Amino acid sequence: MKKDDFFSELNSELDRIVPEMSDKVKNEPIISRASEKEKKDNAIPAKAVNSVDGAENVHSNDKIKKPFAERVKIFFRKYGFKVASVAASFAVVMAIIFSTVIFPVSNAPDFTVMQVDINPSISLVLDKNYLVTAVYSNNSDGDVLIEDRQFADSLVGLDAKEAGVRISERAAVSGFIRADNKGTVNNYNAVNVTLTGDGDISDSVAKGISSDITQYFMQEGIYVYSDCIIKEQKTDNLSETFGEGYFLYSRISAEELETYAENAVYAYANELLYDAMTRYDLYEEIFTLNERIKELTGGKTFWDIDDNQDGESGSLYNETENAVKKLDMIYGVKINSYADFVVKYTAYQAGIVLVDVEELKVLLEEGINAENFGGIENIGVRMNYYDFVANELFHSIIEDLFDGSTETVDSLTESVSSIAAMRLESRLARFSAIFEIERNPITQAEYDMFLSRIQMD
Repeated sequence: MKKDDFFSELNSELDRIVPEMSDKVKNEPIISRASEKEKKDNAIPAKAVNSVDGAENVHSNDKIKKPFAERVKIFFRKYGFKVASVAASFAVVMAIIFSTVIFPVSNAPDFTVMQVDINPSISLVLDKNYLVTAVYSNNSDGDVLIEDRQFADSLVGLDAKEAGVRISERAAVSGFIRADNKGTVNNYNAVNVTLTGDGDISDSVAKGISSDITQYFMQEGIYVYSDCIIKEQKTDNLSETFGEGYFLYSRISAEELETYAENAVYAYANELLYDAMTRYDLYEEIFTLNERIKELTGGKTFWDIDDNQDGESGSLYNETENAVKKLDMIYGVKINSYADFVVKYTAYQAGIVLVDVEELKVLLEEGINAENFGGIENIGVRMNYYDFVANELFHSIIEDLFDGSTETVDSLTESVSSIAAMRLESRLARFSAIFEIERNPITQAEYDMFLSRIQMD
């Protein structure tokens, strides 16, 4: 082959292996809630770009480099044909690697939508190389999960596998994936991922996403079932699918927003009631267990005996120890002695003396909704709830919504944004400590038993 023919073919080959950025992805904004000041502070100096057939020519401030093929020609003229033969072989090998490894699918979609469903539902827009270019929430729990914009923005630029793990981890830290749930057929942790695009989505990408999520949680000692399916279908224009909004509540109509706000209130009210009832139950559990220990040990309390107890006393000691640790870990109530417990338990009981706890247990079991919590007819239920659940800001938002004070779209948006922020803060405070508890990694045999329990084997 003549040298000129060789360079011509090499130059064409290099042009072919550089992936083109689709117009859809190129024009799709990476949505961020960062303030203008933050954008300026964090700005990266822009590249100078001349668009020629979709290619980018980046110019440095020092000098403009010659085209790659021209520089290769100069090198070959200087060092001779033997070096040219080696370089030609190397170029062919690199072209094969780029075309088969880095960009494994020649007909990959211009963009792929990766939907991660846990209960929070998050959609990630991926480019042709399966890198995240934008993040969207699909439901109110999703809004909670990405309320931390720093976390949401950190997903942009990650590959699909790492982004899937990061979202799943944040769901676990926020309590949407329960670290203590070992799984039953009707109740188990699951991360379901769907890849949708109008080209040939790589099977290896789908398998890699589910495998990485599974392996991450096995290492963390948390039982989670994960799968990833591919839906090869025509995807709509991104702006039509997601609009311009980062959160779901910023993309829906005024009428839908009102319903969304009410449902967000009920969801958060349930979480707060569950949280308050858990604290109540822990105090009662410690009190009851300690009374039983006193009966078995002749008046000694949990704090008076050591952990070398046999039989029922040993079992009761372990149960009490776990309850005391949870009270400290979740609510920051540290109990150092029996006298300390008496003081804190008595003060807690005095604070809820007017509360009908049994009524609230029924409400929690039913789930808070419009029928049992909203409207003027349920004002007594809400007052009982307020006496038990201390959250003045939330109480104010509830009453504004129920008495019609929140009328405009802006005020509704502000309310649901506040609820999402409060939900995230309370969930992180409650569940992050539990997530941080050291656990033994799950072995493959143990995971296989988990799959059998949930009937996914």
